[in-house]
Amino acid sequence: MKMPKSLVRFSGDPARHFQLSRVREPLSPMRLFAQREPAFSAREVLPAEGWGLLVPGETVVDRGSTSIRIDPQTSPPGSTFFLHFEADGGDRHEQSLPYIGTEPALIFFLPQEWMSAAMAKNVTLGYEVQRPDGSRVEGPGMSFRILPALEISPIQIEGVEYGEDIDTDQLPETFNMTVERIRNLENFHGARMRFIVSGVDPDGWYGPHLDYHFDLEGVGDEAQILPVIRTWLTGPYLYYGYTDVDVAIYVRWTMLPPPNSTDNWGVHTLIGRNKVLPPQAGLA
Repeated sequence: MKMPKSLVRFSGDPARHFQLSRVREPLSPMRLFAQREPAFSAREVLPAEGWGLLVPGETVVDRGSTSIRIDPQTSPPGSTFFLHFEADGGDRHEQSLPYIGTEPALIFFLPQEWMSAAMAKNVTLGYEVQRPDGSRVEGPGMSFRILPALEISPIQIEGVEYGEDIDTDQLPETFNMTVERIRNLENFHGARMRFIVSGVDPDGWYGPHLDYHFDLEGVGDEAQILPVIRTWLTGPYLYYGYTDVDVAIYVRWTMLPPPNSTDNWGVHTLIGRNKVLPPQAGLA
């Protein structure tokens, strides 16, 4: 008679086989968390259709934390949890944490050096629990991919150096600004540009006067050239009594695809900020 695989595996030690058989309750799945930026709290990463689990490369580059959380409460107090980490073509790493019995979750923080070495690679995780009686049981595995960070360049404004004060008297009625190609951009990032003109109003309050949004479809393949009307910059001075006007330009994008929400993963990357000098040539 052919023996079941479980008996074949442990036939050399019947007592140990008995121990493992009686402790094989289902273990909890791992949950993946990452920080959008170091200043923000970690958010759970949800699997996306066609992508699975992803970690933004910016989390690694900006030294945000990536962590794995496991509910340990199906294991007896005094157990030790071992987490295994392996990237494509990389070394295998291990961490361990004790379970005292009061923790609602065990949190494994994945070291920066592991994550940096795994940039733009797939990562496979597994974990085991060693019970107080010495037996070990394996939990469900997980895999995720670390995305390469986006390469976003500073804005180029026609006739203006980066960060230079804008002298609107030297600009034509319409001029261009160029958003350079954003490398590593995916469709789910949904890149758009925000062009915000702000200043101090007649009541002395600083705030936005104009907030224009531009679609950047195709910017992952080639640079996008967008027109600017000079009166967007001169109007606050000439028509509304503003002072100390400036313009800030952002690329707005979302780090992860749905069902991960824009509220949790939406980002504004500043690509330009310039002071706008008061026009001297009268009404534009």
